[in-house]
Amino acid sequence: MKYQVRVNQSGPDTFVAVWVAEPDCVARGRSREEALRKIRDEIQLRVEVCPCSGQVMGTVEVEPVN
Repeated sequence: MKYQVRVNQSGPDTFVAVWVAEPDCVARGRSREEALRKIRDEIQLRVEVCPCSGQVMGTVEVEPVN
């Protein structure tokens, strides 16, 4: 399943990714790719914690929007 995220550069070596549907789900990285990888992992964790989600490991994809 795809989840929309926003990625912004907040400093010379700092990128922040935010899950659009859950603005309290935030990840930071030294590159855009690292921030996207970390937010995907965080979304995966949050979705799998809820057994009602039906998500299986490896099914989370992030889609950058701006």
